[in-house]
Amino acid sequence: HWHYPILYLLHGSDATGTDYWLKLGLAEALDVGIRDGWLPPMLVVLPFGGDLANLNYFGERSFANVLLKELIPAVEPAFRADGQRATRAIGGISRGGFWAFHLAF
Repeated sequence: HWHYPILYLLHGSDATGTDYWLKLGLAEALDVGIRDGWLPPMLVVLPFGGDLANLNYFGERSFANVLLKELIPAVEPAFRADGQRATRAIGGISRGGFWAFHLAF
């Protein structure tokens, strides 16, 4: 069975999980990149963080911990993600960029 790299893209504070990304042409860019061979087939997760994502809270019930301890362990095995750090990426816009930076470093 094929195992896929995975990309988590986080939204800004005034959007849902997909608003920015779809308006920026994410689906089309992925389709072209995969079709033309400069991107591998991959999973893309656009989680909705709700009010939790807008808090600068880093405790047990922080947005970061929900992603790391609940979302990733649930999503990756269910959708055959590779599950390795080298094949997992995160990015974000606005508030999502804040969380992506925090989680990456």
